[in-house]
Amino acid sequence: MGSTQEEPLDDIAEASAEAVDLRAALAVLPIQQRIVLVLRYWQDLTETEIADLLGCRPGTVKSRLSRGTAQLRNQLGPVNDSATPAADTGQPGQTRPSRWEERP
Repeated sequence: MGSTQEEPLDDIAEASAEAVDLRAALAVLPIQQRIVLVLRYWQDLTETEIADLLGCRPGTVKSRLSRGTAQLRNQLGPVNDSATPAADTGQPGQTRPSRWEERP
């Protein structure tokens, strides 16, 4: 019985820890990259809408998004997501667990 109550609490705790990590990683990005990431992924604006809002070209928004997400990946490591395969180790048949996966 207790495990049913604990599972949602574990999920909440894990999501909270991930949110804290993400906010810390965002805080160290250059402001231009942080702005476009927040507008794109939290405010769900298109690249064109962001470009219009910031008074720049869509290509500038794309490059800032690309650089910002690359920096976040470097800081946070791969995310454990069923749609995302484990990181490649360079050795055939071997992968290393992502930062978010449970390790034995």
